[in-house]
Amino acid sequence: MNRQARFPVRAGHYAEVDAAVHPCEAPYSPRVRLRSTEADDDPALTTREVDRNEVTRVFRVTTTAVWHDVPVEVQALRLAGAVVLGQAASRPKGVPVRDAGYTWQQVVDPAELTDVVERETDVLRRRPRWVVDGPVPTQVGTYAEVGGRTLPSGESFAGLLPIGDAIAGLGEVTAMSTVSTTASLAGARVTVRSVDGADALVEHTDGRSDAVPVGELSDVVEEIRPVPVPAPPPAPTARVIRPPRLAPGSGVSPELAEWVSSGGARNRELRDLVAALARAADADGAAMIAQETPRILAVDDDLDDARGYLRLDWTLRTATATWAAIGGFADLADALRMLPPVIDDDSALNARPLLERASPVIDRVRIAVRRGPPDEWEEIAWRAARKGGRADALVEVGKSVPVHGRAVGTSGSAPGAVAALTSLAGAVRYDLGRIVAKRGIDPAVTDASPYPLGAAFRRSAMEILVRALALGSPT
Repeated sequence: MNRQARFPVRAGHYAEVDAAVHPCEAPYSPRVRLRSTEADDDPALTTREVDRNEVTRVFRVTTTAVWHDVPVEVQALRLAGAVVLGQAASRPKGVPVRDAGYTWQQVVDPAELTDVVERETDVLRRRPRWVVDGPVPTQVGTYAEVGGRTLPSGESFAGLLPIGDAIAGLGEVTAMSTVSTTASLAGARVTVRSVDGADALVEHTDGRSDAVPVGELSDVVEEIRPVPVPAPPPAPTARVIRPPRLAPGSGVSPELAEWVSSGGARNRELRDLVAALARAADADGAAMIAQETPRILAVDDDLDDARGYLRLDWTLRTATATWAAIGGFADLADALRMLPPVIDDDSALNARPLLERASPVIDRVRIAVRRGPPDEWEEIAWRAARKGGRADALVEVGKSVPVHGRAVGTSGSAPGAVAALTSLAGAVRYDLGRIVAKRGIDPAVTDASPYPLGAAFRRSAMEILVRALALGSPT
């Protein structure tokens, strides 16, 4: 590439046209303006507009350097020199500068700058075809830079950001960007919405969507816009563990009620589970809790985290899977049920990809059915059947027992990620509940299915307590 410039440093936007690089303006415009000089105040400055289809690449140059032993950033180039910006906390000694509150500026001779580092960040890339391999594959979506690597990212939660197949803290993220990608398909321009392996979901100008092999996409254009990195959450205050509470008349003995509401962090998971089961218990469940009360009061807390993971395992592989089945999402239900048992944070996160893929699909179905059966008599008949059927017990226990947005255990490796997972699972169950409330239970799910319904669902929840108390006991 040819570049002719009057300055030894660069700053701002540049465009590559016909293998030559020019300083430019309007980098996102349909017509990019090429400048004759890098100096903003040059009276001989002229511009020439070119269609962005003629532009091979547009990039922004961010330049840092040291001036009089102080780190600075080059903001612009003038005939008199380079405009540099520094922080008020580090000012050069014995050199006049122009104060600007928390920062300062000065026009300096570029020859006085040392340790100059230029960083190029793409704004627009044109490629003849979709690039899968290579140093910079074609991108679409949101990306984050961590440790010098740029990887696809999701939405931040509790100071964490999904990066590729891992999770990073927001403090590790140095930059983020969104990439809007268009391409030619059979002679027509399409917008690439997402990519899964070798296939891309594209949207046509008339709103239609198609899945096509990425190899069929040509004249690929990526428009890259920087976005601010989300701020990490404020530093947590001292953790306050609120004791579980039992409603008056919950049916448990006064001694057990006192044990549930006291104890601080001791046996936190088991006490929270007992409180949830007591809220959801029928007469048989209350009798079972009463029968197990001596064992509950005598239990130690060495295995309390493991008891919490038992409950999380039931939440994901039984409760959420059952809701998916009765809501008509059999593939999701089977995939959740067949996951390895949850014994720690890593095994719990196996459910995250399944729920992330299913959540938008379930949400669209929920919106489609929110008006209920079109016929008034169908609505009346279904409500009557539901009141005398098996859905009430399912809803009642499903609301009380699962973990909602709380990381299980106190020594897990990724408590924030597990909290996000349980919150996602709760949102999925909520949407599935709205679907069931309008369409009823999927008729394909019967008492012979591997998913507990009605009384069996309630017993499945109550059995968590028996399993939790059996941990550590001789077989």
